[in-house]
Amino acid sequence: AIGGRSTSGAGATATSSYSSATLLAPIVIEFGSSYLRIGISGEAAPRHIVPTPDPLGALPQITAFKNETEWDGCMYPLLSHISTNLLLLKSLKSRPVIVVEPFVSPISFQNAICRSL
Repeated sequence: AIGGRSTSGAGATATSSYSSATLLAPIVIEFGSSYLRIGISGEAAPRHIVPTPDPLGALPQITAFKNETEWDGCMYPLLSHISTNLLLLKSLKSRPVIVVEPFVSPISFQNAICRSL
């Protein structure tokens, strides 16, 4: 069964159900050194390309920047802005999210993203 529909063949019936979030294409957020790219997986191009805001700026800043509390103060407003103003969603929790981040990003940066989603 696909997408909650039943299929039958050779006398057998299978049923499966998926949450609505599973059926929606994931949101993709790429944290680049100069730009944030925001879009929907499977689309040909990002829906939005915006300058990476300070203090997320250049890669050297990311590696030397902030503790987890300070990252939380940056990340939550940024992801809220992406959700409500750019993607016109009430919350990023309504869809799966794929985050692409710099290889050298610190664990405090990664944890702040996870807490803010």
